[in-house]
Amino acid sequence: MRNFILIRSLTLFALILSVLAGCASAPPRVFDAPAPSVLKGNKALFHDAFDAQEKGQHRKAIGLWKEFLQNEPNSVQGHNNLGMVFYAEDRLTESISELETAYKLEPGNEIVVRNLSRSLQFQVALLKENREYERAIRHLKRLRDISKPEENQKIQFMIEEVEDRIYEQVQNANTAERYKWYLDHYPTGINAEKARRKLAELQDRQSSLIQSFEDRQELDSSGVLAAEPALTEEFPAISEENVGVPIIEEPVAESPVMEETPGGEPMPEEPVSEIPPGAPAGDMTGQEPGAVELPPVEPTEQTEVEPAPAAKREPVKVIITLGNPDSSLRVRAEPNTGSKVLTGIKHGEIRPLIEENKSWFKIEYAPGQAGWISKKFSRKLEAGTRKTQPQAYAEPIKKRNG
Repeated sequence: MRNFILIRSLTLFALILSVLAGCASAPPRVFDAPAPSVLKGNKALFHDAFDAQEKGQHRKAIGLWKEFLQNEPNSVQGHNNLGMVFYAEDRLTESISELETAYKLEPGNEIVVRNLSRSLQFQVALLKENREYERAIRHLKRLRDISKPEENQKIQFMIEEVEDRIYEQVQNANTAERYKWYLDHYPTGINAEKARRKLAELQDRQSSLIQSFEDRQELDSSGVLAAEPALTEEFPAISEENVGVPIIEEPVAESPVMEETPGGEPMPEEPVSEIPPGAPAGDMTGQEPGAVELPPVEPTEQTEVEPAPAAKREPVKVIITLGNPDSSLRVRAEPNTGSKVLTGIKHGEIRPLIEENKSWFKIEYAPGQAGWISKKFSRKLEAGTRKTQPQAYAEPIKKRNG
């Protein structure tokens, strides 16, 4: 019996000790008393705010803490406690702001550091859930700054995990601008090396698309410089529908038929006169025989002929003529090789001509957008040409002798 009572007493005592140890291990989150330097009247206000906070009257507590901090703006305890009320209300931005103020006032205060770390971690979890990865990284870096050295490695792993998510978004976009942006914000790490390689690939690809024969010479399969085609060389036929102008075929005028006399001299054809039946022959009215006087025709509204409207002139167009059909011709902002490259146009494409000078055509390469291309690698297609080929390649018509 005595052994039973002793065992029961020891068990109860061990339970009490464990409870006390648990209470002792739980660090405090709030301050229950202000600093000794706080004025007596403000101390009473501090206790009123603390009581409201402990009872869960958060709205009342927030008002009292703000009133207290107006009187005591450098109170570490007041800013910490107000920050924890905001934390309980899930107002994390305001909670972090108050705790940051307390940290600046007393960076070595362990209660403030723990509370600020807890608020930052909670905020990071919410930001990751909402895919606001950039803000999450900023909060993680702040958490690393205030944490102990032995915790920095763990926080660094968390930062890299969020950076991986950001890089996945950049990869999905797969544009040079997005890779540049990533390197500006996160210039170090494995993802940064990947971004540099991808950026170099995209820039090389873009450069090859707009590379043309303006700035390089074409090599043939044997490695010898290929001769530039002469202007008299026959240009490949271009379909009429691409030129955009009709083929004009002028009719040839026929000469009047002339009969020959027995001596070989041509005899003009006599005009045929029409004499109405029963009309007397000879000059009865002073007119030549066979002539019939017709009544004058007075002009009426029906007989008036309006002038035909002038034919609408089709715009002149330019075709790109490159030796390599897989290359493209650069379109520049100004008529010189040092100006900005706007885009590239492939071999065989046709664009409207706006103006020209000695060595350059100004074309409309896209609706409402214009630029300059070299005449060396393009030809003008004038409206009204007889053949469906550029005029620059049309041979002049030679006059036959004899």
